[in-house]
Amino acid sequence: MYGAFIGDIVGSKYEFNNIITKQFPLFSPGCDYTDDTIMTVAVAKAILLSREEQFKRGENGKGFQEFLIEVMQDFGRRYPHPTGAYGGSFAKWLRQKNPKPYGSYGNGSAMRVSPCGLAAVTMEEALALARASASVSHDHPEGIKGAEAVSAAVFLAKCGRTKEEIGQYISEHYYNLDFTLDSIRETYKFDGSCQGSVPQAIVAFLESENFEDAIRNVISIGGDCDTTGAIAGSIAWTYYAVQTGSYSGWVYDKFDSAMLEIKAQAMSYLPKEFIDIADEFHEVCWKRAGTFDRVGGCTPILNRDEIKKYWTDWAVPPIQRRAASSDPLTADIETAVTAFCNKYVVLMEVLYRDKELNQWCRNYSAYKENTTHRALEELIYNGFMKEAYTLGFLPKVLAWKQGSAYSLGSALCGTKADLLYGICMEIRADYACNGVLIYHAIASGSLYYLMNTLLHYEDKPEYPELTQKVEKSFSKNCNNKTGTSFATKLSKLLLKKEDIGKKETSSPHPMISGGQAYSLAYIQGYEGIKREHHAGARYAWHDKTLGEWRLTIQLDNQGIWFLSVFVKEDGRFEKYSLDYEMASDFHYEFRDEKGLRKKIYSSGDEKKYLAEVLIRYVQMNGGNALLSALHPFITAQYHYD
Repeated sequence: MYGAFIGDIVGSKYEFNNIITKQFPLFSPGCDYTDDTIMTVAVAKAILLSREEQFKRGENGKGFQEFLIEVMQDFGRRYPHPTGAYGGSFAKWLRQKNPKPYGSYGNGSAMRVSPCGLAAVTMEEALALARASASVSHDHPEGIKGAEAVSAAVFLAKCGRTKEEIGQYISEHYYNLDFTLDSIRETYKFDGSCQGSVPQAIVAFLESENFEDAIRNVISIGGDCDTTGAIAGSIAWTYYAVQTGSYSGWVYDKFDSAMLEIKAQAMSYLPKEFIDIADEFHEVCWKRAGTFDRVGGCTPILNRDEIKKYWTDWAVPPIQRRAASSDPLTADIETAVTAFCNKYVVLMEVLYRDKELNQWCRNYSAYKENTTHRALEELIYNGFMKEAYTLGFLPKVLAWKQGSAYSLGSALCGTKADLLYGICMEIRADYACNGVLIYHAIASGSLYYLMNTLLHYEDKPEYPELTQKVEKSFSKNCNNKTGTSFATKLSKLLLKKEDIGKKETSSPHPMISGGQAYSLAYIQGYEGIKREHHAGARYAWHDKTLGEWRLTIQLDNQGIWFLSVFVKEDGRFEKYSLDYEMASDFHYEFRDEKGLRKKIYSSGDEKKYLAEVLIRYVQMNGGNALLSALHPFITAQYHYD
């Protein structure tokens, strides 16, 4: 955001008084912030408000676009006469009671969008936020395209991508960048459209040697200098911040002295309110990035309806689609991962299925001394974890979809490449050895399911043979005094065919006799139902991306505990989940309905739907008691910020 502020302030003096030279003072009388800065701050503020809303209400709250309209109109009233003024149509939009998009392809959508790229944790999110931010006013395809391009460039710069990679992405998806500033400097004129200003601003960044040079580049070609300055500045500031420090550089002022000096001068032009919002915004961006790195997800910014409307698969822009990604698999990578999974899949299953060892995993912390299973801890970190990195496949697979979203369900239903990526993402969650690998990826069974699915991808038997070679390998790793109990337990479990190694049977719906099944028709009957807030309230929605239907049922009157039923489009039952406050921060998946019913059975439950049984149990015992009863049957759990 600071780069956008600086580019706007520097360019404000030359918007209607172009200079075709790079030799000029950055700050001088006549410079000031314009509507570009005001609306950039408004986008950041709306992101903060919407994120907080979704955290509290779990994607069911007021949407990002509602907040954005409110904040932009509020700022428009409180800052009514910025330098350069608001555009005519946008000025009317700011005053309307119920403002509607007006088909604009002006560069206003691109000038304000940089917070979307900064806040995003995946390219998918960066583009979805850009579409949502542009569409409230600039809903012309070119207006959306310009916003997407800038948000994507900022996101790639934040991820440490090179200029060549950023330029290639923009060229493949959005604009032809096959020109130089020298070739257009004498002929380029004022152009307020996205297509007539965004490519030029991006090339100004690509040709720069440092942040200041990027600003001088873009001012030197003339045109709509405050807006092109804000666009080029937002990308350049992020890029050079990361280049001079680390991923956190753009948050914590890890810049060179020249950038800090320019920032200090620019901040003197801004209201304290803008600076405070920018500081809070950058702090939240860092928290989201950290949470996503640890657990693969974080509190969303868009609400559920906006996600369905603006999100697309694998960051493919809807306006200019690209060719499908090439398959990253090579024979060497697939062989290495397969060998790795063959060696460790039984260990993953043991740690997931054995109650005592699974509880140890769930309670594991890298910040306290482990005294019970030290050999197991050593095996995980000095064996499993170390091999994942030293074999070389993990960084190669992660580089394939760098910055892309990951979900366990999508990986399990996907291709071999998706499974490989899922395995590596689950392992990568333990970066810096903070324990997430053990208490999350292993304890939840995520790694076991991914590895097992990969090994039996092509209609192989459900489980591999439990060979003496595998058993010997594990026993050798655990052959010391501190690991005796674990080695003994592992050996027994490996040989316990009735628990491990037998083929699990699956049925369309794991119901006990007499229970009512959730059919696809039953779930579809609740689509579009107005959402209410009481025990038993329910609504359904169709996720076309994952090819599934989801029915969500409130279990209490306070709106704290919810049951969700997932069914595939062909009617096959997939899973249940128990969610706390629907904020995506506590999410517990399970499939064994029969086991849960048996544990909480009460007379009269025989023919009830599962939700009715759970509502009765929550009313009598509370939601925490239900969670405790569910604990043995949990197959995956997710705790986000």
